[in-house]
Amino acid sequence: MMCINILFLTAILFMNSCFAAGIDETGEEKTICHFNLGLTHYQQNNFVGAIAEYTAALAMPECTGAVRVFCHNNLGVAYFLKKNFDAAIEQYTAALAMPECTGADRVFCHSNLGIAYYNQKDFDAAIAQFTAALAMPECTGADRADYHNSLGAAYCNQKDFDAAIGQFTAALAMPEYTGADRAVCHKNLGIAYYHQNNFAGVVTEYTAALAIPELVGAARATCHNNLGSAYYNQKNIVGAIEQYTAALAIPELVGAASATCHNNLEVVRQRYPRMC
Repeated sequence: MMCINILFLTAILFMNSCFAAGIDETGEEKTICHFNLGLTHYQQNNFVGAIAEYTAALAMPECTGAVRVFCHNNLGVAYFLKKNFDAAIEQYTAALAMPECTGADRVFCHSNLGIAYYNQKDFDAAIAQFTAALAMPECTGADRADYHNSLGAAYCNQKDFDAAIGQFTAALAMPEYTGADRAVCHKNLGIAYYHQNNFAGVVTEYTAALAIPELVGAARATCHNNLGSAYYNQKNIVGAIEQYTAALAIPELVGAASATCHNNLEVVRQRYPRMC
């Protein structure tokens, strides 16, 4: 799963109430107050308020160094969550242009920029950013696995399924990749195999995804449906029926996805009436 990253100041924090208290802050203190208030708005899902505060912080001449990097990144996150991807890209790019943007913070900025490009369907640019994140030694653990998965998804959208499989496999090789994220990666690998008509690979990956208890709701139903389609392509009609039926038993499967699964099951029943 693609996860955007907000950056936190841990060294210098002033109370958010400093404005209301009428304290005569220095420029640096006021910058930090704007940052903190932006973070509070963000945590309350008030992204308009967050944008206003981070913008105010960046307008101050005392907003320099790592604090400025964090403001650019976090402003980018707020714009991203408002679906203003152009503005998000501008802010992440500004953060990455600063020499103080280093280490794990730089990794997060590259990833955030990659996600913004991905949402604009600029997959070449997304690949470049996820690759840059993965090239950094500070890119480790579950975050590294997630960037492999994101890079694989970008390759899938370019129909470079061999490259996608390599990235999904790299993610799944990391023991830190667990829970729902791991299930999604198994699903993604299954999709790549499906496009290569490797139905045995599809069955393996969707079966692995369904074995993870954190895979729930519509995502689980989709997994059952796709596993059913793989079984159908293998002429395993009983297996296909079982999976379509399991998908339809999940109440979160609604709308077009439900109609597709119903249609799949009906096709099987019409072609193989003795198996139903």
